[in-house]
Amino acid sequence: MFRLRADWLLLYAALGSSAAAAAGVPSPLSADHSQVNVNSTYGSGHLGSWQVDRFDLPAFRYTVDEQSDPRAQQPELAGATDAQHQVGNDHIVAAAFNHGYTQLWSQDRLEQWANLYQEGSGHYAGGYGYLNVGGTVFSMLWPDRPPGADFERDFGVGYASKALTAAGIHVEQVVYAPFGDDPLLLDDVAITNQSSTPQSVSWFEYWDVNPYDQSDRVNRGVGQPVWDAATTTLSASQSGGRAADTTPLSLFAAALLGPVDGYETSVATFFGSGTRAVPAEVAADQLSGTLASPSAAGQPGGALFVFRAPLTLAPGQTVTLRYVYGMAHAEQIAGLVAKYRAASEPLSASESDVSARTA
Repeated sequence: MFRLRADWLLLYAALGSSAAAAAGVPSPLSADHSQVNVNSTYGSGHLGSWQVDRFDLPAFRYTVDEQSDPRAQQPELAGATDAQHQVGNDHIVAAAFNHGYTQLWSQDRLEQWANLYQEGSGHYAGGYGYLNVGGTVFSMLWPDRPPGADFERDFGVGYASKALTAAGIHVEQVVYAPFGDDPLLLDDVAITNQSSTPQSVSWFEYWDVNPYDQSDRVNRGVGQPVWDAATTTLSASQSGGRAADTTPLSLFAAALLGPVDGYETSVATFFGSGTRAVPAEVAADQLSGTLASPSAAGQPGGALFVFRAPLTLAPGQTVTLRYVYGMAHAEQIAGLVAKYRAASEPLSASESDVSARTA
């Protein structure tokens, strides 16, 4: 009896399979290599909306004003509004926040942040910048944006993007983790003169140096930063924290594309008597090249990485700048910087690699 029933089930399954094929039922997902249709707004809500980006991949546009709209308070964050998006590759992960800054996370040697946001000690994580237009300073942080300015925030696959338009200048900044296994973030900054007259502007690229051992909840020590003029690279060693970490990684940042006229590594000198929104050196439109003093573990140090790029833009002209920020052993830094300085379109290449693996 069981044998007869099994035979009937096999026959039913065979007939059902043939009928499904005839009806055009899709193959199992494991055998389906067609491109996924991501053109859907399902899941959009009061925080923003889903869209398809220029790489034909899904992205979320965050539109709620977390400073004033109570809908930005998230139960998962105990009512806080610090929403974040993970940006990463096979090697690192970074947290890109709705406020506009990005924190780099590493587990190569221990569980740690490279640039923890600690407002009380003047550490603001980085992954954003400042624009000086004729003496007026504009910040790429949402809380410090110019009143009434157009400001967009998009979170895509492997990147976080901000766009600001003010005083006839449009800035689009994209922080991303290049596809692969390199322990770094790239930052593309496209600056466009939308006015009808030439404009002289300065871009200040800001990345913080505030390594933090998340397991022991203690700031790590930082050596005096080093400037390599030949490769336009700033670097700083780490110390303290876990005794087992006998060969700590170094933090580094470099200007890969575009002019460099000045650098800064001192928190006290950069911000001076100014504020997070308007640092003193940005207002003065210059950087002093100060090398911050080394700091011991146990408290926030006084180092950061800032580059200045002066630009003269014709009407309608766009200039793209590119920077890299990461953590690696000192002997690896030069090779990583050279690799991405030679890359022509690393963002497009990275997103293309992602698309190829979703097909």
